[in-house]
Amino acid sequence: MIKDILSNEIWTSLIAKIFKNLEDIYMKNDSDPRVLRTNKSLNEAFIKLLKNYRVEDINVRQITDEADVTRSAFYGHFKDKNEFVNMVVEDAVREIFRPALVDGADNLPIDNVKKHAVSVLSMSKMFDQIANKYDAYTVLLCTPGFTDFKDKFEIEISHWLEKFAFYFDNQLKIDGLPIQVICSFYVHGLTGMVTDWLDKGMVYTPHYMARIAQKTLQYPRQAGELHLVDFFGD
Repeated sequence: MIKDILSNEIWTSLIAKIFKNLEDIYMKNDSDPRVLRTNKSLNEAFIKLLKNYRVEDINVRQITDEADVTRSAFYGHFKDKNEFVNMVVEDAVREIFRPALVDGADNLPIDNVKKHAVSVLSMSKMFDQIANKYDAYTVLLCTPGFTDFKDKFEIEISHWLEKFAFYFDNQLKIDGLPIQVICSFYVHGLTGMVTDWLDKGMVYTPHYMARIAQKTLQYPRQAGELHLVDFFGD
């Protein structure tokens, strides 16, 4: 047999390489359940470490040890820690906005909006999603010195708000004000509201926070008018 021919040391090394190659293949397949479980473990480990360490002081070995994942599995999927952190942030933002962005055709105060042509942001669904993973989002958004998530969160809101503005263009009533300035006001204001809510221990329910956001964004209107704040739905 092959094992009889090879020394134990060579055999052990060969088996280790085979399993490493298989592990790397699985890590490159993002739909594989093992990959999803590994990524989930790594994400949770990073967030746990971020509670106690500055992001620049966290290294790959700490993350993999905390997640009980091999370093070869980590590097089979990520080039380095920065790429991994970007993935953590992007996944966390995606988890909020994927269900919270709803079809504008069903959620706007005007008629004749084509189905699936433009999205609006449901305040209730956004706050619900954040509340579902309160601990993780508190760490990602409220940790001093870590701004990656906040930046990505604001970029995402800005992206969809600007798409909304571009789609309706001249239909929007903005009273001659620069639309970028208005967008910036809404984006930073909403981010600040979410941050303060989490930082103070989520003392209000998600439903109540959605109502506060809606009331804060209310704008005097005539029938049939469309405003930029209409992007922020129920």
